[in-house]
Amino acid sequence: MLKSDLLHESLICFSESMLQDEIIESYRSTITDEAIQEVFDDLTAKISEILQRNRILKEDGEKPSLEPEFIDYLRDFESQFSDFPTSYTKHLQCVTVIINKILELTGTDNEIEGDIEPNDFQLVINEDIPHTLFFSEFDSDDMQNSILLISTDDFNDFADIIMNKFFADNMDFLYHFLAKIRPELDFQGNQYILVRPENSTDMNKVRAFIKLKRVSDGRQIHNPHPYKVAPALPADLCWNINNEYQQFNEIIDILSEYNNQREDILDKFLRMYHIIENFMFKNPICELEQRTGGNMFSIRDFKRLYSKVSKDELDSLRRFIRKVFEVNYDTASNFGRHTRSEWDRFINSRSSDPHSDIDSLLTQLGVLNINQFCNNIPSNEFPNFYSKTVYQFRCSIVHNKETEFHFTHSNMPRMVPILLENFILPSLEKIVFKLVVEKNRLISYSHPVLRLWK
Repeated sequence: MLKSDLLHESLICFSESMLQDEIIESYRSTITDEAIQEVFDDLTAKISEILQRNRILKEDGEKPSLEPEFIDYLRDFESQFSDFPTSYTKHLQCVTVIINKILELTGTDNEIEGDIEPNDFQLVINEDIPHTLFFSEFDSDDMQNSILLISTDDFNDFADIIMNKFFADNMDFLYHFLAKIRPELDFQGNQYILVRPENSTDMNKVRAFIKLKRVSDGRQIHNPHPYKVAPALPADLCWNINNEYQQFNEIIDILSEYNNQREDILDKFLRMYHIIENFMFKNPICELEQRTGGNMFSIRDFKRLYSKVSKDELDSLRRFIRKVFEVNYDTASNFGRHTRSEWDRFINSRSSDPHSDIDSLLTQLGVLNINQFCNNIPSNEFPNFYSKTVYQFRCSIVHNKETEFHFTHSNMPRMVPILLENFILPSLEKIVFKLVVEKNRLISYSHPVLRLWK
């Protein structure tokens, strides 16, 4: 197809489709306000005039001619008559922007020469790649190896992309994209990818290529799940300036980072886990320091200390959580009973989330086996259940082993943010602030130094 014919046919096709007599007359009859009827008549007359002019230009073998105001006419029409019964107004706007850019790049005094093969490319509606309005991989040696992604969701963004991302060396993209904008195309989609036909049957491959190129340029291709709630605090928390909070300066800094990480719930969880991890390895040191009363440490003491710091992280977490669950939450309950009641409240309040959804996630994580259920955890097993849930969430975010269930913002099950928001993070927040704010034997040092000699 000649490039000049493509420009004319695209412009005339959508102008004619929009200005069909029966559609115009039928819609006009529904307008009861005479002033609005006049606006409708004026805009359709202007569009029709440009259509007639370009029909003549096509017959004479001339390039298309579009007034700079033509886009404004179309946008005014779409704005004022948004219920007009065809979708071709958006098609015509997009076609007009592309033609104007081609005419600009060609130059007013130059003819449009050459042809294109419309079947060289396929236009595919894309599953949305977040934060990606435009992507171009242009192969000047073999045009068919090129890939174009463009969003048509917002016309202002689309027009800005066409006017600022295309130049003489990649102008053929515009011709091929224009060739695929046909009346039968549902042009209301968000993203479209122009790709060679062989690759259009395997769009996962194409999307992976685009996403990898985007991240290699420092771009983001995911929508993080936010968590903006202030930390949950235990009831009646007792603050005391004499509790030597300076020993927790590093923890306070991490809590500040935790609060700052408002847009990404997975990273926010990892910040909280780092604190719990610090506590579970600090606990044996605190116990030893308290037992010696600040007196001299012996090699035997250090050997005993190392024997208590397990190399198995899950085992260390379990032992620490069992100790935490014995700490008073308030005057009526310890952390074990309170956390268990919070778990029961969580699973029984999710009317829209059946227990099977929670069971499915926890089974995938390896917390439950196929014969266990989230609403039937024995009380004596709950500390292990809680520890393993926290640990497996950590592993599924941090690790990426083929044998492990790994999730990201792009693939995490629906229950992951629900469980984090409504149970895991609030429960960990209460543990952390209780242990930091109120002096205790688990993680509070009694002396600022370890005495090694005298």
